[in-house]
Amino acid sequence: MKNYLFIFCLLVLAIQNTFGQPAYETLYDKGLEKIDVRDYNSAVENFTKVIELVPDYGSAYYNRGYSFYYLENYQKAILDFDKTIQLKPTHMHAYYKRGMSKAMLNDYKGAILDYTKAIELKADNPEAFYNR
Repeated sequence: MKNYLFIFCLLVLAIQNTFGQPAYETLYDKGLEKIDVRDYNSAVENFTKVIELVPDYGSAYYNRGYSFYYLENYQKAILDFDKTIQLKPTHMHAYYKRGMSKAMLNDYKGAILDYTKAIELKADNPEAFYNR
């Protein structure tokens, strides 16, 4: 009986090492790779799949919002930055990028509020100071 348990444990370890990281992490990494080559549509697809698998993955929302921003879909970008901030209230970059998205939609008051919050979270943020 001990031999069977030992063999079972070895099989479990082998399977974990073979498949490595969970599927959502692989999709997330692929999304980041797509951002690196500026393939934002594919990045959105990858991050959307991650969010379907792990609905509270704040970084997936941030990076999907980032991709939407560069696709000039500012409304969707804002929604994703809102969700990022809901999940990670101190995510300075989400406030900054949401501010940029709001500015692109001529919501300058909203943009200034977001830039100000980004500065509060990280005082040495020259882009937020400049844009505010």
